[in-house]
Amino acid sequence: MKRAKVKAIVIQKIHDIASTCKTIEDNFDQDTIHDFRIKVRSLRSFLRLQRIHSDEAGTKISKKFMQLYHIAGRIRDTQLEIDHLAANNLEIGLYPDQLHHTLELQKEEWRQLYSKKTIRKLSRKLSGLKYKALPPYVLRKFFNDRMGTLDMITGTMPLTDTEIHDVRKKIKDILYTSKIAKKKWKAAVKLVDDIPVKQLEHLADLIGDRNDDRIMLEHLTAFSLKNTGKPGINTIKLLMDKERDTLLQKKKDIVAYAGELTLHEKDNTRDQTQ
Repeated sequence: MKRAKVKAIVIQKIHDIASTCKTIEDNFDQDTIHDFRIKVRSLRSFLRLQRIHSDEAGTKISKKFMQLYHIAGRIRDTQLEIDHLAANNLEIGLYPDQLHHTLELQKEEWRQLYSKKTIRKLSRKLSGLKYKALPPYVLRKFFNDRMGTLDMITGTMPLTDTEIHDVRKKIKDILYTSKIAKKKWKAAVKLVDDIPVKQLEHLADLIGDRNDDRIMLEHLTAFSLKNTGKPGINTIKLLMDKERDTLLQKKKDIVAYAGELTLHEKDNTRDQTQ
């Protein structure tokens, strides 16, 4: 991929992010926030691909912009939790009120931090860099590095929640850059057509779904510690026990699926070498 195309992809992604940012504050729509976070992740994955070849530290996104990204993530986590509780018709005292209050604080946090200036600074920084051309083999190298993450899941050492979430990030790097390559980098796609994209996407969904449950359990735990003895706490504690069991089962499902995927990959590699 020529330098001009690399730069054009970065600029287009920043433009897409900026357009989405403008619409978030209107009503903080869940789908819009989700779309914003996907676009940021896609940009970051592409910049990581660039760094694996050029080791250009300047391609990292600014801390201030990443604050916006994390605020958007917290807003969506809270929205998902509110929807989950409403869908299950759970009577848990004051907790829903606490969630709605938290959500309003998070929205205000976004309003105070977001400005077009932040986006413009990010655009000037990234569009002003001198990107290197990307030979096709770089994508293969990038994917091989990320595919090694499956060994972490199926290894003998139990993974922490943070490590499991980090595995998902690396899988997402493959998924996002794969989409870019299919549209913009045909020469590189030929070198990675053996990567099981659909299976990796399913694994990422399994981990993401578990992470949503983990965040809800953390919120429930913090709330119950502050409100011992108040109405609805016993129901919350029962829900927490159920969530712990769910998290344990989902972790087993993730490890099992990753094991099947790893075995499939080893079989494919063996077939190709024979």
